[in-house]
Formats: sequence, structure tokens, C-alpha cells
Amino acid sequence: MKDLTLVLAYYDNPNMLKRHLDEWAAYPPVLQDRVKVVLVDDGSPRWDAATAIWQWGQQSPIGTKLYRVVPNIPWNQDGARNLAMQNVETEWAFLTDMDHLVPRDQLLSIFQMDVRSGTYYMPNQVLTNGTSLERPHPNSYLMRAEDFWSMGGYDEDFAGHYGSDGNFRRCAKGAGLIEMPTKAFSTIVFRADDIFDANTKDWGRKDTQWHARRNPVLRAKIGSGPYRAVNPVRFEWVRVL
Repeated sequence: MKDLTLVLAYYDNPNMLKRHLDEWAAYPPVLQDRVKVVLVDDGSPRWDAATAIWQWGQQSPIGTKLYRVVPNIPWNQDGARNLAMQNVETEWAFLTDMDHLVPRDQLLSIFQMDVRSGTYYMPNQVLTNGTSLERPHPNSYLMRAEDFWSMGGYDEDFAGHYGSDGNFRRCAKGAGLIEMPTKAFSTIVFRADDIFDANTKDWGRKDTQWHARRNPVLRAKIGSGPYRAVNPVRFEWVRVL
């Protein structure tokens, strides 16, 4: 792998963003030269990413594109990732959540992997205290941009609902992609006890009205065969940086 793009969807996470900026600054120059970032602010109503970067007075030390989704759509991280992937210029990308960090030693491990086209890799998770969870994160994927679009990206019919990651992986399998959990690298996962705004709190998750399985149309999709997503990026957006 020659170089890599980190894909992140931001939603009112200014303190977590600062933690990412600090980590990127700690990457040695040889790694900074091989990494890019595409960050999408998913309609943050209180603390947009551009304001957060200005407030911290800390520009990203690696090449970064910043986009903002104009409407505030609940649980639109899939759409935000589609927008990011439309603007990835490297062959490989690592898509992960804002509360997952790639430290410099694990970034080096990524570059040392023997990666293959047609396969996406799901890393192990480690808590901030060093405890390994010994399981992959269900929504973090190291994959080729071409493979991502071979399945149509994310199905934005799920926008407004939580719990679409399983459907994404099912459709990836239907597109002939191979899922590969790996311990070759790990992300550090942050909880609210670590950084208060590490993850989204505006809407419910499982066992709430926001869960995809409570929507009969989406439940039928989940129960059907794999399919190719269509019509990505259905919302207004602007480039900020």
C-alpha cells in the first residue's frame, strides 16, 4: 500500500477532533507524507468542525479535506461516508467512527500489511487503558475505494436510522467482497468517560424509534438478499477546506 486516506464523519465532536489532531501531529513525517484525511461534518448543530479547528488554533498536519452536510439529518453517517469516499484520491481508505483513533504505531502496521483487492479488513479494538476487546469494530473498514463503489457504497435509504452496518457488510458480500477481521492493527476506542463528546448523543440507538429494524421498509431490506446501493449523496453539502 503506497498511501492511505482516513475517512471520518464528525458530529459535534470538538474535543474528540482535537484528540485526532494531536495524534496526527505525532505521526512522524514519513507517515504524514503517506496519509490524507477526508473529514465530513454531518450537519453539526452546535459545534461545527471548522469552528472547532479554529477554536483549537490547530490546523491538521496532514493533507485534509473538510466537507459539511448542510441539513442536520439524524444518523446520516452513511451519507457522510459516501460523500467522503467520492473525494478520496488514494487507492485505499480506512473508514472509521469519530470515537476510534489510529495511533502512529498502528498506522505503521497498516502500511506493513499484505492487503488484497476484493477484501476489506476490520481491525481489533483497544480501550484507552490498553485492554484489548479481542473483537473487530463492526463499522471500521480498511478497503479500496474501487471495492467500496463496486457495491454502490452505503444505502442512504437508511439515513435517519441507527444500525445499518450489518446491511453494509451483507451487501459487500453480495458484491463478492471478502470480509477479513484482523489483529494486524487496532484502533483505540474512546468512551464518554474518556472524552465526553466522543460519540453521538442526540438520538437513540438500539431499542428506540431510531433503530433500522423498527422501520418496516428497512426491516424488509435487511431481510432480503444482497443488493447494490443506488443514488449516493442525496443531500446538500459544501466544501469547507
